Amino acid sequence: MDYVILSTLSGLVALLFCGLLSIRPTRKELEECKSKIQVLEKEKMKLDSDLMEARSICCLLKLMNEVDDEKLEEMGKENKSLRQQNEELRKELLEQVDNQTEGSDGKA
Repeated sequence: MDYVILSTLSGLVALLFCGLLSIRPTRKELEECKSKIQVLEKEKMKLDSDLMEARSICCLLKLMNEVDDEKLEEMGKENKSLRQQNEELRKELLEQVDNQTEGSDGKA
């Protein structure tokens, strides 16, 4: 009975040491992890720069859109003003034509 307990206890101690030894990372694993971290940091820096570039392009497009909207509104007002002027000139021309025809009718 003592033999069984002693062998079980020694087996558990061996498993414990093996478990502790497997918990510690090896130098090779540490170097692999460091290289992966460096690769990920480079990738993160590239993604950050891409994000900054995309944000600046987005801001530029937004500003261009606002300018286009303002210009479109301004052109619409100008167009309306020109139509009004056109209508006024048309009325003046019709009045002048009517006056000329009345003057010719009166002379005849």
